[in-house]
Amino acid sequence: MGTTRTINLRGKDRSESVKSRQENARKGKKIKAKAKKAKKSRSKGEKAKYYREYRERVKADPVRNALNKKKEQERWARIVASGRIKPVGEMSKREQRISKKRSRESSAKFYRKKKIQQAKEKEPTVQPESLQKQRARKKVKKQMRSTTRKLKSLETKLGKVFFRNLFPYSCFKKLQE
Repeated sequence: MGTTRTINLRGKDRSESVKSRQENARKGKKIKAKAKKAKKSRSKGEKAKYYREYRERVKADPVRNALNKKKEQERWARIVASGRIKPVGEMSKREQRISKKRSRESSAKFYRKKKIQQAKEKEPTVQPESLQKQRARKKVKKQMRSTTRKLKSLETKLGKVFFRNLFPYSCFKKLQE
C-alpha cells in the first residue's frame, strides 16, 4: 500500500504515489514536472516573419478570420470606451494638430523606409573584392590628404623661421606691415 501525498507544482495540485516515486528513483528515472515551453528568443525580423505567416494562415481560414475580426472590433471598442483613444470629433483643436503632425511624421518615415528598401532591391550586388579595393582607395586618399596638409603647415612654419633668420626682428615687423 503506497501512501499518497499532494505536491504543488506551479499553482496546480498534483497527487503522486510515494511508492511509485521511490521505484522510479531506483530505476534512475527522473520525474519531470510539466514545464511551459521556453519561448525561443527571436530577432525582430524573425518575429515579423512569424507573425506575418500567422496572419496569412488566419486570413486563409474564413471562420478564424471572422472570429479574429470580431475579437479585434471588441478590443477596439474597449479601448475607445476606456478613453485611451479619442475620436477626432472629441479632440480639441490642439490635440487634432498634434495627432495630424504625428501621422504626417510616421507616414513620411514609412515612405522613406520604403524608398530605401526599393533602392536596395534595384541596386546590383557588389563583389566583396571590389568593395575591399574601394575601401583601400579611400584609406589611401585620406592618408594622402592628411600628409599634404601636414606638409603645407610645416612648409609655412619653416618659411617663417627661415625668413626671420634672414632679416633682423625689426625689419621683419616692417615687412609684415
